[in-house]
Amino acid sequence: MLLLKDFFMQDAMSLAPQLLGKIIMVNHGNEMIISGQITETEAYCGLEDLGNHAKDGRRTPKNESMYLEGGHAYVYKCYGVHDMFNIVSGPAEVGEAVLIRAVAPIENIEQMQLNRNCIYDDYRLTGGPGKVCEALGITKNHDKMPLYADQSSIQIYDTGTIIENFVSGPRVGMSRHVGDCSNWPRRFYIAKNKYVSKPLNVWYDWEGN
Repeated sequence: MLLLKDFFMQDAMSLAPQLLGKIIMVNHGNEMIISGQITETEAYCGLEDLGNHAKDGRRTPKNESMYLEGGHAYVYKCYGVHDMFNIVSGPAEVGEAVLIRAVAPIENIEQMQLNRNCIYDDYRLTGGPGKVCEALGITKNHDKMPLYADQSSIQIYDTGTIIENFVSGPRVGMSRHVGDCSNWPRRFYIAKNKYVSKPLNVWYDWEGN
């Protein structure tokens, strides 16, 4: 069942674990559909969150999508190389989103492997936000798309299953400039799932101890 807009109208910390188990479906036309089940997410929210692109109310052409209503896609390039797919959460103008860090392949895994130029069938295929976009074929062209709309080429579906065996912990790959924000438990992933990105346990000590 296609998720309705109301589902996304909550804060990112609430939405992030609820997205686990949901399905991302990308329609590339000519009956080519690539889909995967979300296995890992990260929440970015709050003006005080130095890892949030909307920290302190910051607003630029790059992060403008974060200020749309919940349920829209926010796709940006990391270091000008890797596309990163986020799902905007909450009311418009708030500036919160959930990063999709990993998925488990469902439809057209062969095409995912071709897109990634690999033969893996584990976290090396889709474990990491850049790998997710590359495997599913998500690009900046999907930015600002409403994920709940029938006509959108990228949509989020519900399986009816609630994931209860998930783990929370610090986010991954954070810049040193975000300081203690890296330690905030805003990463969520399905326990013992082979598609979750590595490392599983990340803790930072900014005191150097």
